[in-house]
Amino acid sequence: MSGYASLEAFIEGVENLRRLNETVAKEAEKDVADAVRETARQAQTPTGEAWAPRKEDGGLALRGAADAIESSTKGTAIVLRIGLPWVFHHYGAGGSSTTKGAERLRKKSSARRAELGQKSKFHAPRRQILPNPSDVPESVREAIQKAAEHVIEKAVG
Repeated sequence: MSGYASLEAFIEGVENLRRLNETVAKEAEKDVADAVRETARQAQTPTGEAWAPRKEDGGLALRGAADAIESSTKGTAIVLRIGLPWVFHHYGAGGSSTTKGAERLRKKSSARRAELGQKSKFHAPRRQILPNPSDVPESVREAIQKAAEHVIEKAVG
């Protein structure tokens, strides 16, 4: 190999290293999403805490949530999304705030609805579906680690 070809090969290797994290993200995307879907199918948060059961029969809540999880990559990040109506449960809706102002408003609204003979508004208890970026579950770490090892093995060997 000539000196020029050797230099070009070296430059190409450096460029591949620069894109290594993006390649790992693309490689890990499906396995990360599958790990999060699995915890949702088990009616658990990504860290393994059980969700509140359904009110009407005590069964597993949010049965379709796992199939609604979408994934993509953006640069070096793996992006997980969940749409309606599941997102209301992910964050909690209709009375999950614990501030004094929210408590007063709930009491006032509840009393008004009782006067008018109306039922309570929609309420969705918080059932975390997607992991927090600052608290990566072990199953997600393992998926990323496996992808990183595979990508590095391909790059080096």
